[in-house]
Amino acid sequence: MTRSTTRPIRRLLGAGAALLIVGGALAGCSAHPGQAASMSYAGLDGSQNTVVVTEQEVEDATADLTEYATKLGGQGPSSAEVLNGLVGGPVLEELATEYGITVTSEDARATLEEQAGPGIDYSPAAVEFFRYTLLSTQLNDLAAQDDEVVVQYQNLQSTMSLDISPRYQGGGSWLLQEDPVLQLG
Repeated sequence: MTRSTTRPIRRLLGAGAALLIVGGALAGCSAHPGQAASMSYAGLDGSQNTVVVTEQEVEDATADLTEYATKLGGQGPSSAEVLNGLVGGPVLEELATEYGITVTSEDARATLEEQAGPGIDYSPAAVEFFRYTLLSTQLNDLAAQDDEVVVQYQNLQSTMSLDISPRYQGGGSWLLQEDPVLQLG
């Protein structure tokens, strides 16, 4: 019997994104004005890590990536999608590092400019979101061949504790999309 790892990854990662929404709903109003979200998690080596994303980073990245998508004839990500990517990105990066996958900010910026052409002054947050998207794509490709990638992602995900500003909650329909950008982060 052949087992597809794509479906389990999508379900697991959808559950992780749902965790972001549920965690935020339980958190109520943000105790930190200007902060879109904070997350802590235990790394693969057991170290405690904290990720903080500001509202300004989310706004800047969303605007830049919408401009990028428009140049390509598409629609940019929502602020909730950008927040999800920026909060979860460091987890993806840790997992990618474990498997020898590296995408630098310079690689991400070069890919953005190659695809949409010059003319957009991408914010650091937009470049990081896109870098995490590239890492996610490579991790998904690897996960299709190696179930251990999914297991390690689940281990990281199980340690996540987060606080999301209510401003970025609601809707949630994007959590159900089978968009490769949202697969692992």
